[in-house]
Amino acid sequence: MIPAERGRRSERALHVALAEMHVQGFSTRKVTRITEQPCGFEVTSSQVSRAAAQLGEALVVRRERPLGRTPT
Repeated sequence: MIPAERGRRSERALHVALAEMHVQGFSTRKVTRITEQPCGFEVTSSQVSRAAAQLGEALVVRRERPLGRTPT
């Protein structure tokens, strides 16, 4: 696997994790505290909010797709 590809996958995984915590009711402040140590840097509340918004948009697209079709 190409290192840049691995980095993009890790970044996407972090965004999904941030969004899931936010959707589950974790405050942005709590998400920031949880992610600070494993990530090695502070994740800001605006980054958490953006990740949650991206997840919300993806869920709407998935929910509104015609039945019987899989997303590409």
